[in-house]
Amino acid sequence: MGRSISQQTRYMEMLLSLDKIPRLHNILATLFHWTLLIGLVLFAAAFASPDMGTSHRETLRLLPLLAVAVVATAVGTAGLVCLGLRWRHNYVWLLNRVYLPGALNGAASLVVTIALLYSQQRGVWNAPTRAVIAFEVAVSLVCASMFVLYNNLLLARVKSRHEDGRGVGGSQLSFFGKVDNVARQRPFAPGSIV
Repeated sequence: MGRSISQQTRYMEMLLSLDKIPRLHNILATLFHWTLLIGLVLFAAAFASPDMGTSHRETLRLLPLLAVAVVATAVGTAGLVCLGLRWRHNYVWLLNRVYLPGALNGAASLVVTIALLYSQQRGVWNAPTRAVIAFEVAVSLVCASMFVLYNNLLLARVKSRHEDGRGVGGSQLSFFGKVDNVARQRPFAPGSIV
């Protein structure tokens, strides 16, 4: 019995602990997302350059840009992984601050890369551009998958246990009924998406 009460209160603890997460961690999450996005866009810009590969001198000229792209991508990714591990038990924070912005930033950088590919390289898919696109797709898919996992499985399970503990019966709605309920739900906290 004690364990079920503990499971039922976990949902409320997540919501209440949103106020206990240091503001610095929220700022860092945003900063790391921007840093990762900058790195991805710089990769796309460097590899979509019409000068890329035309001569050894032109390739060397782009090395500082590539170095900044590598550092920005590494710092952004490492920072988000560290914050994700630190707050791995607060599903609401992870969804709002790590996974959804990560999926959207990966998709945005992918759009930029494809636009540069067709505007600067005349649609020629070279190996570096393929690598950048593969990484951007991986970032988008990993973040989107984690969002779906946490939102539809983990958080949904905690919410259902919370509602069961309160005696609120969940009705068996159709898919469109559930979508309508989600669209009408208010967010958990100001600025929250889920």
